[in-house]
Amino acid sequence: MNRPMRKVAVAIGILFLALFVNLNVVQVVQGNSLSSNPDNRRVLLNEYSNPRGQIVVTGTAVAESKATNDELKYRRVYPKGPVYAPVTGYFSFTYGSTGIESAENSILTGDDPRLFTTKLTDILTGRDPRGGSVVLTVNKAAQEAAYAAMDGRPGAVVALDPRTGAILADVSTPSYDPNALSSHNADEIAHAYNCYVELDTTQRRGETRAQLRMRIHHQLQVRERTCKNVPNDPTSYFRQNPYAISPLSNKAFRQIYPAGSMFKIIDSAAALSLPGGGITPSTSIPAPNSYWPLEPQRTTACSSTSTSGGPCIENFDGEVCQNGKTATLDYAFAKSCNTAFAELAVNKLGGSTIADEAHKFGFDRPYPGQGPPDFCDPPALRTPLSVCRSTPGSVSDLHSPDTLAQTAIGQHDVGITPLQAAMLSAAVANNGTLMRPYLVAKELGPNLSPLPHPPPQQLSQVIDPSLDADMIQMMEDVVTSPEGTGGDANITELPSVTVGGKTGTADHCASNSATHCPPPDAWFTGFALKQGQPKIAVAVILENGGVNGNETTGGLAAAPVAKKVMLAYLRSPAGS
Repeated sequence: MNRPMRKVAVAIGILFLALFVNLNVVQVVQGNSLSSNPDNRRVLLNEYSNPRGQIVVTGTAVAESKATNDELKYRRVYPKGPVYAPVTGYFSFTYGSTGIESAENSILTGDDPRLFTTKLTDILTGRDPRGGSVVLTVNKAAQEAAYAAMDGRPGAVVALDPRTGAILADVSTPSYDPNALSSHNADEIAHAYNCYVELDTTQRRGETRAQLRMRIHHQLQVRERTCKNVPNDPTSYFRQNPYAISPLSNKAFRQIYPAGSMFKIIDSAAALSLPGGGITPSTSIPAPNSYWPLEPQRTTACSSTSTSGGPCIENFDGEVCQNGKTATLDYAFAKSCNTAFAELAVNKLGGSTIADEAHKFGFDRPYPGQGPPDFCDPPALRTPLSVCRSTPGSVSDLHSPDTLAQTAIGQHDVGITPLQAAMLSAAVANNGTLMRPYLVAKELGPNLSPLPHPPPQQLSQVIDPSLDADMIQMMEDVVTSPEGTGGDANITELPSVTVGGKTGTADHCASNSATHCPPPDAWFTGFALKQGQPKIAVAVILENGGVNGNETTGGLAAAPVAKKVMLAYLRSPAGS
């Protein structure tokens, strides 16, 4: 063989070797990553070649696959999409999947290892493979009543079955239409998605505040021109609050708010549980008209103009709590007296006791160091949707009298998710036992056979059952007593039903100047008992729905929403 031919043979050999190595790298080393790459068209076509399973609520599909005539053989459809969007999420060939569509993907596609036998049988018999179905704990009556009662106002509603932890309602408003993101038209999907996502409010390097405001204003102008054809267009929502999170985010699980006076549930449970007793609902505790945590002997009124003397706690509009000097724990709780709970926390309970009680209710431990951590990563729990961690504040907050006094009334760095707010009432209603919240009632194979599923699980015992009856009565007094702030949650339409709750008005001012503060959030958390048995616990937040400092506005704004949800559930077959 002459020299030129040898060179050609060697070159060809090297090319064959390189091809062999490349095939092995692609198939063995990169196989999994390539097959799971969302840009892999073959994977995309395979995902849409067979119908995904249904997501079911109270016997009705809230997400299902419909046959099409285009290249993608099936399209995901969401009847009443915006009502159930926080739970279902969306399934999009452009933006992937969220919510139950993502968390239960292996069941819905039929790829779960537990469905291997069924899938193998389909292949051997020539049947088209189908996904399994997911049955949710959500109650149709409660969910739809909650969505209607919010009437588009920004906020969230969560309802739980206190006995099991089953999530009966999960509403986040304003919502979005997942059908707009499950289209098979890439341009339509991108347009809808860009209308739903948050505005770009990050201040760029070298950009002044005035320039940032102009850029935000320009974004809003563009959206007002282009997003009118998008279902549930959130442009007006962003105009009211340009820094608002996207409707694509489930606020009920993923948004952390100041707790306001709902935190007094934790204070009261801690007080009733003090070693050796001594505090009962009828115990008189200090309830001055003003409380100076750094100068506890000082009795002068708080001043909004003076900066001398340090922080001061007062009741709304200078209200007197009972006789202006002392009040029973029950009275202070029903009227939501700030001074009484601030002084109780500083002088009787202490930060460690409050933190321990908050932890029993499901809050994260106090965080150390400077600046709060990311409370959504890692999550507090999975339902299977991930839930951000609620916080009683930092270690230093709980050990300094001034910040502890604020913590006791749910302000300063206290943060809570609406789901956690519902867990407060659920634990009290359930004899002091807190159950783990969950969304999936059953997972079914394509032949509707149930798959193994874990039973309800207890998270903690937040208060001794022998003391919980006192806590239940105190929450009922919030709704039924003359001084109570939650009367609008009371249910008189049904026999043998009693309602308990706690209102809250949470300031969330980003400035030291009250003139720049938006209206506070309005809260209500509560429960309904039927013939003494816990049936439902609910939490409602209306963003910017209160009046600064007014503890009654949680009852006036949020309590009626909670009542509608509880009433709808109690009238449904599941709640009767």
